[in-house]
Amino acid sequence: MANLQRAAALPWTDGGQCVVREASQPWPVLVERCYQALDHDQIEFHDTAGRCAVASAGAGAMGVGLCVLVAPELVVGAVIVLGVVVVAVAIKEELEAYELRHASPDECADEFPPNRYPGMDVLVGGVRFDALQVGVRKLWEIKREVEQLRKERKTAMACGYEFVIGVSTEAHRDALLQENQSLNVVVTGCRR
Repeated sequence: MANLQRAAALPWTDGGQCVVREASQPWPVLVERCYQALDHDQIEFHDTAGRCAVASAGAGAMGVGLCVLVAPELVVGAVIVLGVVVVAVAIKEELEAYELRHASPDECADEFPPNRYPGMDVLVGGVRFDALQVGVRKLWEIKREVEQLRKERKTAMACGYEFVIGVSTEAHRDALLQENQSLNVVVTGCRR
């Protein structure tokens, strides 16, 4: 979340897709991997803190830009954006999705199963899952559409994980199993 918010203030040429893909990485890694996707025509870097002298001597402007951006705190005047920045589409969508996931006080995937990362999704093979069960290689998705479940199941299995679908009711479980008997569907008892 912090990386997405920080990146939202910068102009991106790819609609923010690289940032969303790398958001779970530490900020310096995200910057290094996505630096080329910045709109360099709209941004200027200034080494106002004097930390990037080595980078600027050997690597030119790109080195200074990387050095300035990876700093833990952004010094005033170090990054100047020319013109108005509209938050990149992918970043905006991800921030909104995060807000929606955390707007409800009854967030079932945080508690069922015992989730290794409560309050966060797990990114595996470019696909987001609701939970990674503590102690085993099981990815969970709590009540989703069948089309999305197919994609998630395929990705989980390709990456060596079991895939479990958590639903609220026996009726929902039965409906999913009618679609595909090979699904692993568990009734969680969580409210919808």
